[in-house]
Amino acid sequence: MKKRIIATVVASSMLFGVAAMTSSCSTATDTDEEVEESEDEEETEEETEAPEETEAPASDLASLETGFFTVSYDDSLWTYDSDNLYDSEYGSYATFSIPGATEDDPEVCEVMIDVSIESAEGFRDSLYNREFNEMSYVNGDYDTTSVGGLDLLDYEGYYWGWDAEILFNRIENAGATVEIIISDPSNADAQALVQNIVFNLADTGNVDAPWPWDGTPINNGSFEATVDSYTLTSTQLVMDEPFISHDTFDERIGVIGDSLYILDQNIMRKYTIADGALVFDQEFELDDDYSEMSITNDGRIILSAFFQVIEWNDGEIVQTFDDVDYLSVSPDGTWGVSWFAGSDVDLVDIASDGTTTLTPVTLEAVGTVSAVNVYDDCFIVAGYNDETSEAEVYVYNKDGSLDKILTETGEDWGIGSVTFVAKTSNGYMAMDGNMRTVALWSNDGTYIGKVEDSDLFGTWYPWFCGSCIAADGTFYTVMTEDRDDESAMEAIVFTVSGF
Repeated sequence: MKKRIIATVVASSMLFGVAAMTSSCSTATDTDEEVEESEDEEETEEETEAPEETEAPASDLASLETGFFTVSYDDSLWTYDSDNLYDSEYGSYATFSIPGATEDDPEVCEVMIDVSIESAEGFRDSLYNREFNEMSYVNGDYDTTSVGGLDLLDYEGYYWGWDAEILFNRIENAGATVEIIISDPSNADAQALVQNIVFNLADTGNVDAPWPWDGTPINNGSFEATVDSYTLTSTQLVMDEPFISHDTFDERIGVIGDSLYILDQNIMRKYTIADGALVFDQEFELDDDYSEMSITNDGRIILSAFFQVIEWNDGEIVQTFDDVDYLSVSPDGTWGVSWFAGSDVDLVDIASDGTTTLTPVTLEAVGTVSAVNVYDDCFIVAGYNDETSEAEVYVYNKDGSLDKILTETGEDWGIGSVTFVAKTSNGYMAMDGNMRTVALWSNDGTYIGKVEDSDLFGTWYPWFCGSCIAADGTFYTVMTEDRDDESAMEAIVFTVSGF
């Protein structure tokens, strides 16, 4: 942005000198008067040559100074939200806006300035979400824009209803992530304001965590943990190419023969299970973000998004299912449950040609549904009680009638967000992503106990994302966990036995 040159003419000192000379020399000659008149004429000519339109000098602008940046601004045009101003040793944040013509009119434009003293994790997630390649970023392959002494990446994208411009970067030696959001990039006043930002970031000697390719992948091996009379054993299936994840909760898993699939929204990764490890095979890009996956015993893969359900096979859509929300399908593939969030669900009969017949059912006891697992003879719902709002697990018969409710008893903390319930010959095992525990019940619903994630998986703070039972009865589960060196969050896979 070009700087404007402000022209000023300062002649007051010269005029003051002339006035003083006139008052002290009352006997001036005509020649002296002519000289004074000549000087006055020269001064008048100089004043006439000055530009007709001048800007106020920068010193006339208002200024907001924080610990990490200073902004000079025209307070007749811009205002900032003092109630939303944040300034501490951990960062500074301010929002400037041009108000609408009246109080009822929306703001013309907003500029948000944020400096956060934090780890590099959030910035690297932003790179990923804004489709900047991390390796290309490290190699300096992206152009930057200079603002306030910093070189910032320039990204245009949707932000809270705006087609905004986002200027951002990581200042490693200061341990700071910087972000400027301009709600209307075409607004000239907003662009001018941005150029009046000056950053003040001290070099603290910070060194960020390694990049994912330089970090140490997770390899926890095998663990055993005892719950009552049961001894559970887990074994991590280490990947030859680590699955770096930026989505804490979204991974789902399924197995067909020796092929293992991990769904991550619009990406499907396929691995080969070989000698207790996972060998990367292929990655597919899907036509939408899918959040649920069911795999039948005959190898059909059913993917669900909100009101979009497909059968998918290694890159090809085999068929679509109409009039269903999220769909969980039984292992034999003959039926399923279509659900969204409330207690009203549909029992879905699936014919051999893929056509469906829906039967509406209102589930007893549950108010909010968070996960559904369907078996050949029943289905299990993780959710929240419609009266107490407590998290519980509900077992329903195939016709939708309530069979039993699974809760925790005694001194245990209770259930959080259950992501999967495995039905076995001995009872039920639930993966609780919120509590990070594995809970067990007997066949009649009697609570047995639970085990912590650290005892069974050797993990520190994972999220249990998805699980499945393969056709041969093997239980697989995928979770996300931060590496010890903080270089990445990985999606890691375990088998579990002993329940």
